[in-house]
Amino acid sequence: MNTRKLEEMKVLLVNPWADQYVPEIKRRFPNINLISVRNEDELEGVNVSDVDVVVTWETLTRTIPRINNLKWFHCLAAGYNHILDAGVLTKEMIFTTVAGAAAIPVSEFVMGFLFNIVKRFPEMYENQRQHKFVLHFPGRELYGKTIGILGMGNIGRAVAKKAKAMDMVVLGYDNYVSEAEGVEKIYSGKNLRTVLQMSDFVVISLPLSEETAGLIGEDQFRAMKPGAYLINVARGEIVVREALIKALEEKIIAGAALDVFWGFANTAGLTPDDELWDIPNVIISPHCATVTDMFVPRTAEIFCRNLENYLKGRPMINVIGH
Repeated sequence: MNTRKLEEMKVLLVNPWADQYVPEIKRRFPNINLISVRNEDELEGVNVSDVDVVVTWETLTRTIPRINNLKWFHCLAAGYNHILDAGVLTKEMIFTTVAGAAAIPVSEFVMGFLFNIVKRFPEMYENQRQHKFVLHFPGRELYGKTIGILGMGNIGRAVAKKAKAMDMVVLGYDNYVSEAEGVEKIYSGKNLRTVLQMSDFVVISLPLSEETAGLIGEDQFRAMKPGAYLINVARGEIVVREALIKALEEKIIAGAALDVFWGFANTAGLTPDDELWDIPNVIISPHCATVTDMFVPRTAEIFCRNLENYLKGRPMINVIGH
């Protein structure tokens, strides 16, 4: 049982939207001792030695060593590999995330990608820009199409429900989940190829790990239907970049929609001269699927719920072993 009072604890919040988080947190905990900054640079000269709890999605490699007895690190993101890789945590620290917070916005984003692909909205917008009125502009339907969802966690399950509501055939791939609402069958292990061969749309919602890094390469693209599309809202490194470019340029698959790229999880994007910009059968979004008007309230609520659990000695949610 944790016997410390809230007033005796110090919480450090580091986030670009710190000004939005503070009122959400203080509404629940008016007496919280909270230091809030937008980025790590703003902590120069600030005494953090007695901080008990850190709330951020950054690694804070310059700041964590200045804290004498950090007890709990709360990551404001569902993906946490960059935190573990930075080596800032000790075995004694509690480590939690906001897993589940991205399920609604990212699954909606996936549906947006699907509609853009089958209804050809980007082409319509371009025709509008050029004042071209194109009659008989045929689209396609999602009805009856097969969607293969790689990764049946919170996001994958949310995508499955929405796809099922559109009367799609929903298949899953996951080594740890055997059933989910709206999914006809979940495959595992060496059966990835089966899912790829049957799917009109392949959605990646897997966590990045040693097991999933480079999972989709040239062999996997060649297993997909020539008319299939790849949608990646997970991590860029799950896909072999060179194999993706080859599959797009050589029309091995019909196209791709990407919201994630290669490099550090929260900042990775594309440079202005990246060849992906000019490949016509790819849709690029700037790693924004998670961020909506509900992101701060939803993630703040998860932290506040965990803070209440921590203070009352109750089991915390989204605890990650490390």
